[in-house]
Amino acid sequence: MIYLNRLQKLYLKEFILLLVGISICLSIIFSIISVIDKIDEILSQGVSITKIFMIVLFYLPEALRYVIPLVCLISILFVVGLAVKRNEITIIRLCGVDMRIFFFPFVVLSFILVFIDFFLTEIINPMAISKINSILYSNIKSISCKKGGLWIKATNDLLINVKLFEPYTKQLRGLSLFYLENGLLSKRVIAEKGVWKDNDWIIENAIIYDLKEKKIYHKKRIVIKGIGKPEILLKSKEKISEMSIKELIQYYKKLISSDIKNNYLIVDIHSRLSYPLTNLFMVLTGLFLSFKIRSMGWMITASIGIIIALVYWFSFTFCISLGYAKLLSPYIAGWFVPVSSTILGFYLYIKIP
Repeated sequence: MIYLNRLQKLYLKEFILLLVGISICLSIIFSIISVIDKIDEILSQGVSITKIFMIVLFYLPEALRYVIPLVCLISILFVVGLAVKRNEITIIRLCGVDMRIFFFPFVVLSFILVFIDFFLTEIINPMAISKINSILYSNIKSISCKKGGLWIKATNDLLINVKLFEPYTKQLRGLSLFYLENGLLSKRVIAEKGVWKDNDWIIENAIIYDLKEKKIYHKKRIVIKGIGKPEILLKSKEKISEMSIKELIQYYKKLISSDIKNNYLIVDIHSRLSYPLTNLFMVLTGLFLSFKIRSMGWMITASIGIIIALVYWFSFTFCISLGYAKLLSPYIAGWFVPVSSTILGFYLYIKIP
C-alpha cells in the first residue's frame, strides 16, 4: 500500500509539473498575442518598451485562467496515458486496486484548481487589468470616480459630469454640463438621462440655467454634437473588467435602481462564476480517456480529447451569446454547459474500470 501511495505522489508530481510548465508557456504566448492585437492602440498612447513588457506581464493572469483547463486535459492524458501504455496501470489493477480510488487525489486536485481559477478571476485578474488600463489610458483627459461619477473634458469650453454611464447600452444618467466662457461658468445644463450615439449626445428633459442671460428654461431634447470618438466608452468597458464579481453585482444593482437593464452584465457575472468548473470537467474526462489509449491508440484518444475541449468551449460561448441576445435566461446561459459537463465528467469517472 505504501508503494501505491508513492506511485500516486509520483503521478501527481508529474501532472503538476506539466500543468505549471505548459500553462506558463501558453500564457506567455497568449499574452504576447493580446498585446500584438492591441499594438496600434498601445503605440498611439506613446507607451514605452518597458511598459509594453509590463502589459504582457499583467495579461498573464487572464491568459492563465483560460489556459489551465485545457492544460489539465493535456497533462492528464500525458501522465496517465503513458502509465497505461507502459502497463503500469495494468500491474496496479492486478494488485486489486480500484482505479477510481487510486486516482481520487487527482479529483481533489481538480477541486483545488477550481478555487485557484476563481481566485485568479476574483482577485488577481481585476488588479492586473487595472494596471493595464492605468498604462493605456493615462493620457485620456477624463476621470472615472466611483462616488463623483464620470468627468469628461469634451472641449475647452465644455465640462461634463455623468453620475452613471452604462457602456454596453451607452445610456447616461444624472447629467450635468458646464459651459465655460473665458474661464467663467456661463451656462449649466442638468438632465436625468441621455444616450451616446456615434460622436453625439442626445439628452432628454433638460433644465438649462443660463447665467449670462439670467434665465431658466426647459428643453425636451438637446443634441450635443462633436463630443468626439468615445475613448471614455472604451475605458468604461475596461473599468468593468477591473471589477470583482462582488463589485459587478453591486454595479448591476445600481443600474437596476437607475432603470437601466444590462443583460450582458448579468450573463458575464454568471459565466465568471461558473467557468472555474471547467477544470473539474477536463480532469475527470482526461482520466476516463486515458484508459482508452490502449484500445484506441494515443493519437485517436488525444484527438478525441481536443475535440471534446473544442465542443465544450463552442457550446459555452454559444450559450453566452444566446444569453446576450436574451434568447436564454442569464442563469441557463452561464451555468448550463459547466454544470452539465461536470455531471458528465463524474459519470465518466464512475465508468473508469
